[in-house]
Amino acid sequence: MHLIITSTPPGRLGQAALRLALALMVGCLTSWSTLAIAAPQSSGRAVAGNADRGGYWQSHRDGWFWYQDPEMEPAKAMQAQPASPDARTAEDRDLEEFKAFQQHLERSLNAAIINPNEANLGRFLELWAESRRKASTFTDLAQAVAMRMPWVDETAQGTRPPNPAAQRVFDQVQSQQNDDLMRSLSRTHGLYFFFRGDCAYCHAFSPMLKQFEQKYGFTVFAISMDGAGLPLFPRPARDSGQAARVMESLGIPAEQFQVPFTVLAQPGAREVLPVGFGPMTAGELVERIALLVRMRDEPGSNAATPVMNSLGGSRQRAASLVLRAGAQGYQPLRVQ
Repeated sequence: MHLIITSTPPGRLGQAALRLALALMVGCLTSWSTLAIAAPQSSGRAVAGNADRGGYWQSHRDGWFWYQDPEMEPAKAMQAQPASPDARTAEDRDLEEFKAFQQHLERSLNAAIINPNEANLGRFLELWAESRRKASTFTDLAQAVAMRMPWVDETAQGTRPPNPAAQRVFDQVQSQQNDDLMRSLSRTHGLYFFFRGDCAYCHAFSPMLKQFEQKYGFTVFAISMDGAGLPLFPRPARDSGQAARVMESLGIPAEQFQVPFTVLAQPGAREVLPVGFGPMTAGELVERIALLVRMRDEPGSNAATPVMNSLGGSRQRAASLVLRAGAQGYQPLRVQ
């Protein structure tokens, strides 16, 4: 833009033209400044683009205040659409159906409880009958499927069968296996019998314990809490804190201790297994001991507790109990 100012003597017209020319020049400068300031400062891409072209020296033809439009950013990736209902698995649909039925049944029950009118009760009873039909169908189909899966069939897995004839066979086999287990255990294990001379239950339990001892060959170490004996165990060892130490080792509160108390012990391994409190029949003793041994022998089990020192106070004390039992005519256990 060129502004020509002549040397014509100023007059009113000349002065007006000069003022107009100056106003136009100031207006142009103001417009260019406004454009430069209004350019977004955040348009880093445009600035970077100018820098990439070498700045003013390589783009001087554009002028100082030439505005560069920012490059258009690539379109954002469309967000993933939610999975359509058809994408659900059969299990998902079954679970949704079960949840809906469960909520419907619960709502009808709650409504019938808070307002037991005929409509609410009838709606609940219909849904309850439907749930019973579903349960019956589930039971029938599960039994049919189990017939083709012997690894889940109870009859083939050694559990007690429902058939009466099969139950008798199962009981005979189980009894024979338990008898063999008891005779095997009697060679390495013994029973500690804690009692009191004035305990009626101890008197009632001692004949069954003696029968168990004689049938399977176990050694029973009788320990009297009050020093008194029983007709079948007339010369017991007197308790000198063994019962309290066993209770502490087993995590049983001392105030919960009661007699008779029977413990299965393995002196060689210095382990004990609590058989139980109170009187038991010989059959109950067999079942409990067999269960404890099976649990102990399972991988990772800690059913056995190494508290043989609690019973005898020391290895020498345990050996003295064995010798005393031998003096009473009992078959002594080997203590290593």
